[in-house]
Amino acid sequence: PSQGPALTPAHPLTAMVYTSSGGPPTEGGSPTWSSPAAQAAEANYEHADRGLQGLLVVFSTCILFLLFALPLWNSALLLSSVLYTYFLGSGPMIVLIASCCSVFFCYVILLKGFFQSLPYKARSAQTVAMLAGAVLTALGLSFMLCGHSLSDRALSSAHQVLADCAFAEPSAELARTSALLYVLRSSPLCAARSSVELCTGYVATPESAVLKVMESDLHCSTFCHKPQVTGAAASVLFSRVHLGAPCQAAVARELEHFVADLGAQTYYQGCMLVLIAVVMSLMKIMGSCSPMPSRPKALAPDYGATSYGHMG
Repeated sequence: PSQGPALTPAHPLTAMVYTSSGGPPTEGGSPTWSSPAAQAAEANYEHADRGLQGLLVVFSTCILFLLFALPLWNSALLLSSVLYTYFLGSGPMIVLIASCCSVFFCYVILLKGFFQSLPYKARSAQTVAMLAGAVLTALGLSFMLCGHSLSDRALSSAHQVLADCAFAEPSAELARTSALLYVLRSSPLCAARSSVELCTGYVATPESAVLKVMESDLHCSTFCHKPQVTGAAASVLFSRVHLGAPCQAAVARELEHFVADLGAQTYYQGCMLVLIAVVMSLMKIMGSCSPMPSRPKALAPDYGATSYGHMG
C-alpha cells in the first residue's frame, strides 16, 4: 500500500511549531511540536509560578519572623542588662541570635535553589514540606539547646547566690566589692552625699555597675553581708532611699522565676517546632505510601467517528 505524504513543519495540514531546536528534525531524531494553545498554557504556568513564588516567599518569611520574634526579644532583653550577663554570661543569648540568623540565611538559599534549580514538575507539595521540615527542625533544635542552657545556668546561679554567695563564683567578687563600698559609704563625708559615686576613693568596676543595677531595678540593698552603718542614707550605696530587702534574695528570685522561665519557654517552643516537623515528615511518608487513584484515559478528540455524530 502506498503511504501518504509525510507531515513536515511546512505542511498545510499542520499548525505546529518547533519548540526544542527551532529547526527541522535531524536524521534519527524526532521533532518537538507545540501548538499556540500549548504555548499560551505554558506562559500561564510561568506567570502562575512567579506569583506562587512571591506568595510563598512573603508568607514563609512572615512565619519565620513570628517564630523568631519572642526568642530574639528575650535574648536582646537579657543582653541589655549587666545584671543578667554578669551571672549568666552572654553565651546562650549570642548563640541563639546567631542560630536564628543562620537558619534564616540558609532558608533564603534553599528557597532560591528551590525556584531556580528544580524543574517545574519537581516543585511539588512534598518538596515544600521537606524544605519546611528541615528549617523547623534546625530552628527547634537551636531553641531547645539554648533554652536548656539558659535555664540551667539561671537555676544554678540562683542556688549559688542563696547558699554560698560570699564564696561561690561569680558572686564572691561581687560580695567583696559590696563590702568595700559600704566601708567607704560609712564615712561621715560619704554618708552625706547622695551616692557613693561622688565620694573620694570610689573606683568604677563591673561589680559596682552590677550593684547599682540591683539597687535601681530590684529595689534592694546590701549583698551577702550586713554592714555596720548608722542612718538610712548609709544603708544604700547609690541613692538616699531606704531599701531594706537584701539583694542576694532578690537576685536569686529574679534568676529563678524570670530568667529560668524564659529559658524553659524557649526550650518548649523548640520542642513544639521539632514535633511539627516530625508530624509533617510522617504525613509525607504516609502520602508517599498510599496508592494513587486510577484515572480513566480520555479519548482523543478525533478518535474514530465520534466527531461525525451517530452513524445509523
